[in-house]
Amino acid sequence: MKPKTMLILLIVLGIMAGISLMVANMKSPTTPKATIGGPFIKDFPINDVASIVIQSKEDTVSLGKKDDKWVVKSRFDFPADFKKIIDFVKKWRDAKTGRTFNGSDATIARLGMVLPTDETNKSDSPPENESDTTTPNDDELGIRITLANEDNNAIADVVIGKTRETETGMSGGQYIKKFDDSLVYLIDQSFKYTEKKSSAWLDKDIINIEEKNVQRIECINEKGQKVYAISREDKDKKAELEDPPKDQKLKQYEIDNVVRALSTLRLEDIASPDQKLSNLDQLPHLKYYLFDGTIYTMYPEKAFVDDKDQYFMRIRVSYQEPPKKEEPETAATPEPVSDTAAAPVPEAKEDETPKKTPEELAFDAENQNKKMSDWTYILSKWKFENFIMEMKEFFEEEKKDS
Repeated sequence: MKPKTMLILLIVLGIMAGISLMVANMKSPTTPKATIGGPFIKDFPINDVASIVIQSKEDTVSLGKKDDKWVVKSRFDFPADFKKIIDFVKKWRDAKTGRTFNGSDATIARLGMVLPTDETNKSDSPPENESDTTTPNDDELGIRITLANEDNNAIADVVIGKTRETETGMSGGQYIKKFDDSLVYLIDQSFKYTEKKSSAWLDKDIINIEEKNVQRIECINEKGQKVYAISREDKDKKAELEDPPKDQKLKQYEIDNVVRALSTLRLEDIASPDQKLSNLDQLPHLKYYLFDGTIYTMYPEKAFVDDKDQYFMRIRVSYQEPPKKEEPETAATPEPVSDTAAAPVPEAKEDETPKKTPEELAFDAENQNKKMSDWTYILSKWKFENFIMEMKEFFEEEKKDS
């Protein structure tokens, strides 16, 4: 073979090898495989996370910062459960990669990582082909999670699918893929119980007043008339109904329920600011007077919304300095035998906290009122029913003879 012919053949073979290499690279995934045991998100900037979006078939949760505090943007900017957010973000920081593999459409559907937008953003126009009518089952839909910084640049944009279960039924990791890629990762964290509704991310603690701190409760009807009152003289005394009828049997547990209703009071959800409810001056209400002078006025209202009963509560907080108790006169103490004898020093109680001044208590009440007065809380039925508005509910029903 002539040298010139050999040279031409070598050039042709080189060109063909280059083309083959280009085709192979086009078919291979563009995202490099993560190191097994390495972080799923390298150098995760945990302090830069400023917003979180969780999109699923149930809801789209939007969390973000307002005045440097986390709020649930998809719930009218109500304060968010900060601890839950911190725990959620830490799981992403700590996630380590197991094995990876390229997922086909069938594999992605089987592992429950079809984008929720594929289901929710369908066009109303008829499909051009019969094959376009296939819709993913609920079991095939994943959850898209986007974490972004304050400039709205994505730190992570992923779709999580099913958890990998071991032979013992325990979680063996989480199947996950990046939003714009078909490469499937198995990570060591489990997001099986990720909250997919906005209401689950609310800071649900409203008030937590110990029962012993409630001195008096007054129930006032819509005309401004007193319906009943419950009171006690000291913290260690039992709260009692004032002026009860003598011929009826009291249900003490119902009185106790009203007194402890402010203990660990938690919301279920937040009503829309546009929710139509009665004016406060037209509502019966309960006034809780604490021993320190703080007053919580509770406005319960039941309404029929979206074909079901909902239990609303609005709250106002104020302060009224309680009257000072007259100290009883004490007998004069005898002079000590020795001038050098030291007077005994009373031991400080461990659970005793410094008492606040009336000015501090009034300031606290004003701040609480600012935080609470703009909101209408939705309570569970059993919490709502602790706020008894009729005196007859404190008495046993009379049994009528047949």
